[in-house]
Amino acid sequence: MLVRTALSTRAAVGSLVAGALVLVMATPAVAQGHDHVITSPIVIGPLVPRLAMLGAMPVVTGFALLRTFVPTPGRTTSAAVAWAAAVLVVLQLMLTDVLDMPPQVAVLALAVASAPLLPILSRNPRHTRLSGVAPWAIAVSAAVAAVVFARAWLGAAEEQALGALLHTALVLALPGLSWAAAWRPRSRGARVVVGAVAALLACAVIAATAQVAVMRPFDA
Repeated sequence: MLVRTALSTRAAVGSLVAGALVLVMATPAVAQGHDHVITSPIVIGPLVPRLAMLGAMPVVTGFALLRTFVPTPGRTTSAAVAWAAAVLVVLQLMLTDVLDMPPQVAVLALAVASAPLLPILSRNPRHTRLSGVAPWAIAVSAAVAAVVFARAWLGAAEEQALGALLHTALVLALPGLSWAAAWRPRSRGARVVVGAVAALLACAVIAATAQVAVMRPFDA
């Protein structure tokens, strides 16, 4: 019993440390903005972050697309997907100098994207029960991101405004895909409904990522 308690405590601490590291990574990318715009003083050269984004994005979106049709994944697989989603949020902050949201929302999105690491890695029942909020996190993330995706694809005319909206939508959508890694379906109906929402969200993320890549070539 003592060994199991120690392992669960170490897993919980490890997940919190992992989330803290992601938050620290994002600190230089988020600066104090005004109104509803984040301006970043540091824009990292696009090649390496974009290659990292294009490498991690298929992992996160592919997992969400297949989640309904495959058995419950192991702890290592789920943690890798959640970690990749959190890192993708950081990469979005690095790849743009403007986001159409307050800086507090960007930090909150990053924290929400990192949060699934706790129920995934911990063996403590009090922590693993947190996976029950995954359907709600997926639904809220999808709804909020859908509004911004609609603004980008139906209303934005200028390329700069379109790019800002797409990056903003990606930052809001990725936490939902991160929670898909912690989701444990409890019924067939939930598997179908939540899985469909996660799959649609993944498709929107794929489309937005492709559009952003086309808008800003690698040699830009």
